[in-house]
Amino acid sequence: MIELDDLIVGCHGKIINQNQISFKGVGTDTRKDLTAQIFVALKGPTFDAHKFLAEAVKKGAAALLVHDGSSVSTELKNKVTVIEVKDTLLALQNLATFWRRKNHAKIFSITGSNGKTTTKEFSAAIIGAHKKTLFNHGSFNNHFGVPLSLLEIQTQHEVAIIEMGMNHEGEINELCKIAEPDAVLVTNVGRVHLEGLGTVENVAKAKEEIYQSNKKNLVRIFNLDNPYTLKMFDKYIVSTPRELVISFSSHEKKADVRFEVSASNIEGLTITGEIRGVKGQANVAIFGVHNVNNLMGAAGLALAAGLTPAQIWSSLHLCHTPWGRNQKVKLKSGAEVVFDGYNA
Repeated sequence: MIELDDLIVGCHGKIINQNQISFKGVGTDTRKDLTAQIFVALKGPTFDAHKFLAEAVKKGAAALLVHDGSSVSTELKNKVTVIEVKDTLLALQNLATFWRRKNHAKIFSITGSNGKTTTKEFSAAIIGAHKKTLFNHGSFNNHFGVPLSLLEIQTQHEVAIIEMGMNHEGEINELCKIAEPDAVLVTNVGRVHLEGLGTVENVAKAKEEIYQSNKKNLVRIFNLDNPYTLKMFDKYIVSTPRELVISFSSHEKKADVRFEVSASNIEGLTITGEIRGVKGQANVAIFGVHNVNNLMGAAGLALAAGLTPAQIWSSLHLCHTPWGRNQKVKLKSGAEVVFDGYNA
């Protein structure tokens, strides 16, 4: 529950009208159930949610967070709590940081050109088998998705896994300021977002922002099999205490996590290797040998969460790909297809 006092302090708001004082969360979409939630009236280039305040109240909103108090009718003011701020998006982000600090969950942030959503899902499965874990759903990974995910943290959560996306320089830095992560990972760097960044080198520079936080005891997790993230590892291993660096690779024997695919078919993968010297094997019902990198990244995050190698080996079988990502689907005819349409 978010109390009114927390809301005011967190978003630096002013009370226009006080009605309810406890709220079950935050919402921004009037197409969804908003019962007992704070409706944040975001304004974008196309839509202004201030035009949908009445609809938000119909859907159950208990509070309205607005940047224009005059846009709230007297009728609505009599029904709900109304808070006015200078900028609703900034208020949402500030509230998320306040809420992140108020709760005790460790924040793990993932970015990368490929695999960040799948790695997030895998790490949530492994860590969630041993600790109360929250993770953002789908690709809710931008300047409003990350704050909304942070605001879902509850007192019972021990770990929150937050995906971070970007398409321009400085975006990851801003998301890290909001989330203040305790452990970070770049899955890999490749040829994406070139329309805005121009070169893969610029993509790497933008992704590396996730490692640049000055937070004390930040754990950095590195993929040694990607040339760009390997350069990042070489840079930070010199200046970072060894206990705050975790690495993974399919071929580098000194890596903390080393997995290989020993068998692969439509039913899944057989993974063998070592986690900090502990050998093991796991059968994972996921399709595609490239997922070994995502599994290694998830294992690295699990080490950052304090899981033992034995716990990780015993939980790898719980990993599965999310909707539309190398998803095996059985048709009425009996045929099976691999559905990979998440980004279509």
